[in-house]
Amino acid sequence: MNKDRFDALSPDEQAALKQAVVETTAWYRDQLDSVYAQVTAELKGKGVTVTTVDPAPFRAMVDPVYAKFGAEWGEDYVAEVRKAAAGE
Repeated sequence: MNKDRFDALSPDEQAALKQAVVETTAWYRDQLDSVYAQVTAELKGKGVTVTTVDPAPFRAMVDPVYAKFGAEWGEDYVAEVRKAAAGE
């Protein structure tokens, strides 16, 4: 949303919008998980081998990027980005 438009909203409107974002994000991620599970089941049902990977090594590889931007933009901000990316 345009920052000027958001800033022009009343505090109650801003709070309502922020809450709507939280609720919509949770709903979307739940829907996405369901769709992924359905597609995976369909693929497996057709004989496709579905391999899942451990994301930990990939996350470890990008730690230097988070460290760099944490120094530039602030550790708290980067922690929020990581939290959001993890679906929390």
